[in-house]
Amino acid sequence: MVMADGGEVEGNVGGLPLADLTSPLVLALHEYWARLRGSRKWPRKSDFDPAEVRKLLPYVTLEEIHRDPLRVRFRLVGTEQARFAALDYTGRWLHELPWHPAIIQDLLGHYRRLITLGEPIFGASRYAWSDGFEKAFEWGLFPLSKDDTDIDHVISIEDFSMIDRDRLARLLERQDRLHARPMAGGKDRPAFF
Repeated sequence: MVMADGGEVEGNVGGLPLADLTSPLVLALHEYWARLRGSRKWPRKSDFDPAEVRKLLPYVTLEEIHRDPLRVRFRLVGTEQARFAALDYTGRWLHELPWHPAIIQDLLGHYRRLITLGEPIFGASRYAWSDGFEKAFEWGLFPLSKDDTDIDHVISIEDFSMIDRDRLARLLERQDRLHARPMAGGKDRPAFF
C-alpha cells in the first residue's frame, strides 16, 4: 500500500474463507459464537457473556442493525478499536462518523452481505493512515438475533495484534479488489476506517 498525493491511499478490503484466517482472536470469537448458537440459526445478544471472552473485548464492537434503510449503530467499541480509530465511537451511527464515504459504503456492503448470507463473514484489510502508519488486520462479523428470524445485532472483531504479517500480505496480494481511498484525516490527523 502506498500513500498517494492529494491525501489518497490505496486500501485493500476483502473477504476471506474461515480456513485462510490466521488471527487467533477472530478464530476464538468464531468458536465462541458457534457454541452460543448451538442448534439455532443465530445466537441472541443476551447469550453473549463478556466474561467468557475477556481477552477479546478490546478488539470487539457490538453493532445494532436497523433496516429500511440499512443503518448501523455502534453500541459498544473495544478499547483497541477506539485507539486504532483515534475515536471512541460508542453510541454513534456509522453514517455519522468522520470517515470517508467510500469506506462507510464498503462497511455497509459487509453488513448487507452478512444479512443476505445469514452467516459470519471474514476478511483482511489494509489501510495507510495520513501519518504513514499501515493498519493491516483480519476481521470477522457475527450475526445475532433476538427472534431467530432477523439479524438485529452483530458482534465484530478486528485483530491488529499477532497477525502473521507475511501471510496476511500474501492473502491481501491475492485479492483482486484493490480500492483507492481518500484519507478521512488531514495532515496532522490519522485517517481511520
